[in-house]
Amino acid sequence: MLAWLKEAPVWAKNNYLQEFPVVHCMHLCEMAGLKIDVNKLDQIKEFKAAQIKELNTKLDKQLNVTNFNTNSPKQMKALLKMLGYKDAKSADEKTLVALKGKHPLNSLRIDEIIEIRKLRKLVSTYLKRDIYPPTSSNINKEIVLYALNPHGTETGRLASKDSHFWCGMNIQNI
Repeated sequence: MLAWLKEAPVWAKNNYLQEFPVVHCMHLCEMAGLKIDVNKLDQIKEFKAAQIKELNTKLDKQLNVTNFNTNSPKQMKALLKMLGYKDAKSADEKTLVALKGKHPLNSLRIDEIIEIRKLRKLVSTYLKRDIYPPTSSNINKEIVLYALNPHGTETGRLASKDSHFWCGMNIQNI
């Protein structure tokens, strides 16, 4: 360390002095985790799942099919072809939004598909119950772990990811 201090350029020393105090705070946050209300999380997840089911049922009735999967590229391309969009290369949100203006009835269906996709993303990413440690004996513990990296971006913002203990979530998403 002393050899490095002697030979390091001034900018490196300044950077070290600015960044080093942040590391302790990040470790404390990572070890303490974030307290959550597990019961409220489960209630919200059930409510959103019911919304997804309701929208899927409504879409199935409109399309006269059963179990239409809005995340299936094959089914979505077939639907777009059926709706008259034969030149659509994909069924991503950007394409769907571009195709909404072609017909008002199709616009309603596309809005429902986009809403179903958003709700599924919400449930699978932001309402997941990934707590530490993930065992059946303490499934109702209220701590979510995460990892912070003060050097993760060039702009100086914090970067976040799942905990180093293979559980938890990216806290910036939440």
